[in-house]
Amino acid sequence: MTTQDLMDELHVDGDEQPAVERARATAEEYVRGAIDYNRPLSEYEQYPLFDSLLVALVTQIYFDKELSTGLSRGATMLLIQLRGRVLGGSAGAE
Repeated sequence: MTTQDLMDELHVDGDEQPAVERARATAEEYVRGAIDYNRPLSEYEQYPLFDSLLVALVTQIYFDKELSTGLSRGATMLLIQLRGRVLGGSAGAE
């Protein structure tokens, strides 16, 4: 998923690209840190579920930079599912 894809999801224009890029970097770091930071990002990107989680996290970070209400339930559920896929071997692989 490209930064432009995320900008399209957020319905923002090119002026917001730096903010979306920062939100994306934060979201990617969060996912890696929450699951296994030693695995390369490319390992997470192989799961379509990662794109859904990335959109959810970037949306939250972009619109609520403080994450004042924490992660949404949807983002939390996606993170749990992705964690199971990455750490759980082939069970439930896409």
